[in-house]
Amino acid sequence: MAELHAFEKLNEKYAAQKVKVVLVSTDFKRNVDSNVKPFVKRKNLRSQVVFMDEPNPYLWVNLVSPEWSGAIPATLIVSKQKNKE
Repeated sequence: MAELHAFEKLNEKYAAQKVKVVLVSTDFKRNVDSNVKPFVKRKNLRSQVVFMDEPNPYLWVNLVSPEWSGAIPATLIVSKQKNKE
């Protein structure tokens, strides 16, 4: 929760560039309408928020990063440029 403000600032700062902030909710599907959507509205989030509709989210953990335990919150930065640090 604490980092949401920083992500919103990044989204705003780089809006004109090829940078996109996507927030992924891993809440239960049954909580999207009652919890996730009101939270997004209450926090006035401008970043794209998507819901991961995956029955078993641990199936994709290694696809994100073999070093990642799957613990949340987590931050992932993706670049199309190779060898970009």
